[in-house]
Amino acid sequence: MAGCSRLRLFLQSLVHLAGITSGDHVADILGDSWPEHAGSCALLASGDTQMSFMYIAQIVTDERKRTDCVNQDAQTNLLSDCQAELVTEKFQNIVEPLIEKVQALKVQFAKLESSLQLIKPQDEAPTTSPPSFAKIVKTVKTSVQSLLIEEKIHNNVVISGLAECENDRDEVSQICDTLEFKAKPIDVQWLGSKGERPRLLKMTFFSKFDARAFLSKVSEAKKVDSSTLPKLRCQLGQTKYEQKKHRKLSQMTFNLNNEAKKAGTNASFSVRDSGEIWKFASNYEEIWTRDHQWSAPEDQSLGNAC
Repeated sequence: MAGCSRLRLFLQSLVHLAGITSGDHVADILGDSWPEHAGSCALLASGDTQMSFMYIAQIVTDERKRTDCVNQDAQTNLLSDCQAELVTEKFQNIVEPLIEKVQALKVQFAKLESSLQLIKPQDEAPTTSPPSFAKIVKTVKTSVQSLLIEEKIHNNVVISGLAECENDRDEVSQICDTLEFKAKPIDVQWLGSKGERPRLLKMTFFSKFDARAFLSKVSEAKKVDSSTLPKLRCQLGQTKYEQKKHRKLSQMTFNLNNEAKKAGTNASFSVRDSGEIWKFASNYEEIWTRDHQWSAPEDQSLGNAC
């Protein structure tokens, strides 16, 4: 009881020293906090010692909590600021050397580009763009068409020495019957314009095989009995390159025959359908046979006949 009396006396003295004599006075001291603590302050002013003590203890506890929160927030903010400064400093230490290296590389690249411009010839032609897909297709198509045309040329047989008549197909059909050749040509056409000179007759067969078979039949018939066929000469169709090559070989053959006549030798030279020059020699019985040991002289220009 003595302790409670002393506590009550202490609180009353505290109230007296604070000059708190009424609830209104407490409201003037607390200001905006008065509505929140109005009840407790009224108790303090009325002299209720126990309740006033509990109120003061609660205020002290709340104040400590507020102080701890403020201190904790301040420490957190300080730690965040320190971390941000450390990160910024590390970033600057890493990035600044990289920026310096990039600038140095830019300078070196500019110098290298200037050096290349000096080395590059002034009159260099501009680079052409690659051909478009349409141009490539057109080129391939043209090449294929040219190849097909050249292949079809070998389906032709050109005949010289055949007299023109009103019905050419009947004449050709009669020759095939004489040779017992069943694959008749699918087209017959005279080449060139009609005039004083005899024209060549072109026969077109279904395939190159049929054309070569016809030539083989003609060659065999002439060997057996040359009188069975008129005096005609047959030749397989030729491309432009083959025609140019044949003209060169014919000129070479003409020169060889002239040299043989001047030398007085019994030798004759002729161009074969295979594109070769053969040499023939006659014996005392005037029988002409091929000289298999002889080979035609090489002509370097034949390689450029195209």
